[in-house]
Amino acid sequence: MALDNFDKMNSVESFLWNINNFMENFPRVGFILISISEAEIRGLVGRKLFSRLRPEYCEFMTYNANRLYEIAEQRIKQAYEKLVICEKNSIYALRLRC
Repeated sequence: MALDNFDKMNSVESFLWNINNFMENFPRVGFILISISEAEIRGLVGRKLFSRLRPEYCEFMTYNANRLYEIAEQRIKQAYEKLVICEKNSIYALRLRC
């Protein structure tokens, strides 16, 4: 289960306690919370709940236009292998719009 912008919800701590109790019965269920900062997560829940969630952090850097271009180019190559149906100029035009 994944929640993006979960920190904007009402009654976050109560909700997370319910999810935590649910997950105790289903240990193979994963839970992903997406937020802007670790400090924000810590401030929303009590210490006991925070430690029970056993958080692991993964930080994603913001993309610039060049990085988005590289990602789009890689995805096209992966999807179509050697048969690239998209002109390089089209991808470049996409990069200019970002």
